[in-house]
Amino acid sequence: MITAPLLTDDNLSELIGLLKIDTVPSFIPVNLDSLSEKNDCFDNVHAKVQRDGGERIVGWQLWKQPFMIEAEYHAIWRSPNGELVDITPKNIAIDKIMFVEDPNNPYDGQQLDNIRLNTTNNLLVDDFIALAQAKFHLFSGGEKARMKMVSFSPNEQKILRYINGVMVGVESMLVKNGVRNTACFCSSNLKYKHCHGKDLVAYLNSIKS
Repeated sequence: MITAPLLTDDNLSELIGLLKIDTVPSFIPVNLDSLSEKNDCFDNVHAKVQRDGGERIVGWQLWKQPFMIEAEYHAIWRSPNGELVDITPKNIAIDKIMFVEDPNNPYDGQQLDNIRLNTTNNLLVDDFIALAQAKFHLFSGGEKARMKMVSFSPNEQKILRYINGVMVGVESMLVKNGVRNTACFCSSNLKYKHCHGKDLVAYLNSIKS
């Protein structure tokens, strides 16, 4: 289950350290704008400023999962009277987000990958994070970084299907408290580390090079 972390979360300060910023996170109310598109925060806020004034504030919305805490590049709206509001619809229903402003990374049309921190001693979480990073690279690496609509070659489509499949499998293992020594999700009767987990990170790094 994905939620906003608490301000007292032990891992929050470490995540902020990875972002290399000095600003302090806070909770921002979600007040959806009827003209906003789901998960399209930068364009949503830009259009809101054009219509109603105010300012686009860029930073990171912070999320907590049972095995990971992460920061997602995000934009919120500062109204003309100074109120901070998240106007963008999300995949989950939530009435507030945790947000931290990042003056070092103004939006220039290029998305940034999530910053993820394994909050466990489970190395299977590191594989999940590596898969997420490789997926982001497929969508936003190189010349795709500023494309609104991304197309994939047949080989890229094959790689994406593989990554999505393994991500679903690894997440299902994590939900059941699986580790790299657990039987692989594919029912091969092999341990994950000798099956889908074997040389996984090396393979993912090779497709990003």
